[in-house]
Amino acid sequence: MAKLDASGTALVYAGYIGAAADHQGFGAAKRAQPTLMSRTLRPTSSVLGLLPEYNTSMRLLTTLLLLATFTLSAETRLGKPLTQKEPMSIPQLLAKAGHYTGKTVQVKGKVTEVCEMMGCWMEMVDPASGQHIHIKVNDGDIVFPKDAPGKMAIAEGKLAKITLSKEQAIERAKEEAADRKQPFNPESVKGPVAFYQIEGSGAVLQD
Repeated sequence: MAKLDASGTALVYAGYIGAAADHQGFGAAKRAQPTLMSRTLRPTSSVLGLLPEYNTSMRLLTTLLLLATFTLSAETRLGKPLTQKEPMSIPQLLAKAGHYTGKTVQVKGKVTEVCEMMGCWMEMVDPASGQHIHIKVNDGDIVFPKDAPGKMAIAEGKLAKITLSKEQAIERAKEEAADRKQPFNPESVKGPVAFYQIEGSGAVLQD
């Protein structure tokens, strides 16, 4: 059954025998001549599922939402938000380490190690060159997860040059060996050492 308005150009409702009370149909209005024309009236939720365009749009929207959820879940953000626009490679940083010392820098690389005890440091490598950079944070500021090794990461913080006497170098190497649960031989430290590390403030792990 169908009912047109007084002008005969707009469909008020359409139904069929056996339909539920809230079922409505739309799309056909009869003029004087035997030509059917399509009109869009206010479709209810019971009709939307019958419209191909609506189904296609909803499928597209659902797909986009799922992709967005996957993208968000594929990153683990640690510490403070990153402030630099783009990361540089580890070789780029180390090539001009003197220039960047004391400044906030952002680098990208692959995580090779993390502190197993407190999660207070992680080591990153540039896959192409093999050059490393050490990321150190104060205990509790950031806890680098134990499953981070093998993942790509972006780390940000202030670049610092560390100079250690032989005794200090031995103590540092001893602590790192304990973190790695590895045996330590003090004779493996030959003398004073100097190196660069990033005093980390924030990082993003990419799964």
